[in-house]
Amino acid sequence: MMSERPSRPARRRKLGRGLAEVSHIFLSGAEKNLKDDPDRDSDNAPNGAPDGGGEALWLPDANLISITSGEKIQGKTFLAANLAFGLFAEGKSVGIVNADSEKPDILDMISAVPSESGDGLAIASPRFGGLPVGDAFGGFDPVTGESPGDRKVSSLAALEAVAGRAQSVVIDTSPWAEPGRAVWSAAGLTLVVARAGSDAMQASYVTVKRVRSMSPVGRIGLVVNMASSRAEAHKCFRKMSEVCRRFLKTNIRDYGYIVQSEIAGEACRKAVPLAQAYPESAATKCIHSILKLIMMDESAIARRRREVTFKTCALREGR
Repeated sequence: MMSERPSRPARRRKLGRGLAEVSHIFLSGAEKNLKDDPDRDSDNAPNGAPDGGGEALWLPDANLISITSGEKIQGKTFLAANLAFGLFAEGKSVGIVNADSEKPDILDMISAVPSESGDGLAIASPRFGGLPVGDAFGGFDPVTGESPGDRKVSSLAALEAVAGRAQSVVIDTSPWAEPGRAVWSAAGLTLVVARAGSDAMQASYVTVKRVRSMSPVGRIGLVVNMASSRAEAHKCFRKMSEVCRRFLKTNIRDYGYIVQSEIAGEACRKAVPLAQAYPESAATKCIHSILKLIMMDESAIARRRREVTFKTCALREGR
C-alpha cells in the first residue's frame, strides 16, 4: 500500500511585484538590487504608523486631485500650484491642500497667509487667485514660524474644511507622508510625476503600486516632467504602462509631459503662476494640455464616485 504524499501548504498569492522583478524592463536587461526597501515599512514611516494606516476620509461631493511623485525632487509642487491656478482661471471653485511634510514648498510658492476668518485655513496670494489653502499638519503659525513639517500629523481636518469651500481640491502629496495614504483613498484622480531615467522610473513604479493598494478604483495618471521631447515622454509612459499592466494588473493614463525649461524655476522663485509669467512658453502649453485632460475627466470621475460604495474603497482604518 502506497503512502499518501503529504499535502503541500497553500501558496500565498502575491499582490503586485517587487522592483527586483521589473527592473530589467527599465534597465534594458541589467539587473539591479535595491539596497533599501522601496516600500518603506512602518519603521521608516514619518510618524511610525503602519503602512496603510491613518484616518479614513470620504468626501463624495469634492473632486480631489492628488499630485505625488516617486522621488522628492520631481516637480509635483510646481504642477499642483499651476493646475490649481489653471482650474481657477477656467472658472472652477478650487482649493489647495498641503499634505507634504517633507517639503511643504507649495505654501511658499503660492505665498499663503493665514486667513482672518479664524477658520484655521489660509489664503493664497492674489496672483494665485486668493484660493483657500489648507495644511494637513496643524495650520499656519506666522508668530512662532513653526513649519508644517515640525508638527505631528494629527488629522485631515484642513482637507475637509477646504473641500467644504471648493468644488475641486488640488493636494500636494508626499509619497511617504501619512496623510498621503488617506488622500489617495478618497482622490478621484492621482497624478504621479515622473522623470526619465531608470532610477526615477523605478521610484515612480513604487508610488503607483502604493497608490493602487490604497485606491482600488481611483484613476492614476502619469506626467513626465523635464522631458526633452514628446517622444522621450511617450517612451517613458509606454514603459511604465507596460510594467503596471503586467505586474500590478492596473492601467494608468498618459496625462502628458512638461518640457524641460529654465522658466519654470524662474516662475517658482517669483511665486507667480507660469501662465501669468510666461503665457506663450512651451511649458505653459504643456500645463494647459494636462489641465484639459483633467477637465475632460471630471464628469467621469464624479460618476464613478457616485457608483462606488464606502466599503469598496477600502477606507476603513488600518487598510
